[in-house]
Amino acid sequence: LLFGYNLARESIYQSKEIIITEGYLDVVMLHQAGFTNSVATLGTALTSQHIPLLKKSDAKVILGYDGDKAGQNAAFKASVMLSQNGFDGGVVIFENGADPADMVKDRKIEELEELFSNPTPFANFAISYIVSSYNINNPVEKQKALSEANEYLSSLSQLYQEEYKRFLAQ
Repeated sequence: LLFGYNLARESIYQSKEIIITEGYLDVVMLHQAGFTNSVATLGTALTSQHIPLLKKSDAKVILGYDGDKAGQNAAFKASVMLSQNGFDGGVVIFENGADPADMVKDRKIEELEELFSNPTPFANFAISYIVSSYNINNPVEKQKALSEANEYLSSLSQLYQEEYKRFLAQ
């Protein structure tokens, strides 16, 4: 299930965009602020069981996750799955322990609009996440990061592999 999907469905189909958050309070606050295309996974990570529902809407998927370690881990796993399934969209990680509900409460609606309109693409986020978990100043660790990132890239389409090789090289 995606919390709030029944309320967001029409907006998702019209805007061709869905915002997925971690919790129901984020959805309630985002809807009040006009982001009526938002839903939540309710404490569980996005799973392969959500894919058919997301594909049905043919919408750009934006993950709006908390900046804590759990949020980043969940965003990484979801990014891998969504990029492997050919979804358009990306990730917004909220800094300084904030979440979408906090931003609405603090009346940062324009900042939210800007963040949601410029998410980090799934593959960029996944590669950056992999590389950041290694000390790339150490040649052995750098090789491990490269191997893990290449393993991820090999799970993507041929076009994406070619496009993101340059990003990984940087």
